[in-house]
Amino acid sequence: MYRSQFFKIILFVCGCFTLAHLGAQNPSANTSQGKLSSVPNTHITSQQGIFKNIYISDKDIYLSSSHKSSISGIHHFYYQQTLYGIDIYEAVASVHIDGNSQVAHATNNLIEPPTSREIKHKAIPAVNAISIAADHFGMPKIGVTRTLKKSAGFGQKGLYENKSLTRKPMPTQLVYIHENEKLTLHWKIVMDLLDKHEQWAVFINAEDGSVTRKEAMFLTCSFGPSSEDTNYFHSDQYTKEKAKTSSREPLNAPLSATINNSYNVYAMPLQAPHEGARSVVLEPWLDAIQNGVNPSPFGWHDLDGVTGADTTVTIGNNVIAIEDLDGDDLSGEAPEGGSTLSFNFPLDTALSPSTYTDAATVNLFYLNNIMHDVSYLYGFDEASGNFQTNNYNRGGIANDALRAECQDGSRTNNALFFPDVDGSTPRMEMFEWSRSV
Repeated sequence: MYRSQFFKIILFVCGCFTLAHLGAQNPSANTSQGKLSSVPNTHITSQQGIFKNIYISDKDIYLSSSHKSSISGIHHFYYQQTLYGIDIYEAVASVHIDGNSQVAHATNNLIEPPTSREIKHKAIPAVNAISIAADHFGMPKIGVTRTLKKSAGFGQKGLYENKSLTRKPMPTQLVYIHENEKLTLHWKIVMDLLDKHEQWAVFINAEDGSVTRKEAMFLTCSFGPSSEDTNYFHSDQYTKEKAKTSSREPLNAPLSATINNSYNVYAMPLQAPHEGARSVVLEPWLDAIQNGVNPSPFGWHDLDGVTGADTTVTIGNNVIAIEDLDGDDLSGEAPEGGSTLSFNFPLDTALSPSTYTDAATVNLFYLNNIMHDVSYLYGFDEASGNFQTNNYNRGGIANDALRAECQDGSRTNNALFFPDVDGSTPRMEMFEWSRSV
């Protein structure tokens, strides 16, 4: 399973500042929970609860990921169904165990194991499937597709690289797709397309080479009543809400002021410039500490887990906020706060966005860190696959802080978010807007 839907938080911010739909990354499989893991396994194979009408044996499923919520104490177990060692796409189940080793909840998308053994196993080579996918997307077939990794198992999971096609290496694997009561062998290829700012999972029939489906591995929004996609429709109307007073009141400070650990931003709950004025917030990570839970124990500019800031720019353990004016998704400038970490930059929305890139990047850094800290309090922590460079020995896979690109020059009037598996860097692209509210 490429990624589990453990937790989602949506925060939309108008203008050029931030728009994000954060999806949890796949927490790594953790089978160290001893006898507890036998409880959900038995729940499935002994046909209990929602599994009563389907016969599944131990050989038909495997534990793909698991973690324990630091907030609820619930143990979450996720299972993948297989056939001959090959994953059956979207045939997954989950069982959630409470502190008394009882099943609190379960989901079931498993299929009845086929009785026929006439399923074909012959498959075209993965590199051929990649070439077919490139044709499908209209990508030029130049350069050489190199094999970086290839497993010897039935699923033939691999990793391939062609820098003329994609930004990063392409994971591939054989999967069965269940449609019309039949299982058909396919190549699943994940491609972060070069110059298209899109990432897709494309499925190639492994026998005849036809493209049967593709799924977007990025999130974006549609605006206006003519949009075909109503799932992320946004009107131009907004509702003002009275701001909740923080225990640490924001300051209205002049631009000349130098205040330690401060950010001049549209502070939460403001979502856009037309909802209120900027203010200077001090050490906002401290506001997130609740009931002994500290989402960012060393602040927002830490990297090594030792007291004291490791960076003086908008780069930290949770978020890497930089400008991407040329839209190349490579390197970009990060605003400098100096040794005092004072991020106080001018902003006039009547002027060109290029005049306040630093202010916008600081706002993007601030809001993404806020989302990190708030979602952490609801259980989206290291063990569940959140986004951090250093996991502070609290579980999960590290080195996956969110890369947030401000004023990305590749498009306008929208934003993109590219989630990824735990341990891989997710990317957010924030575009400039050509229309005003």
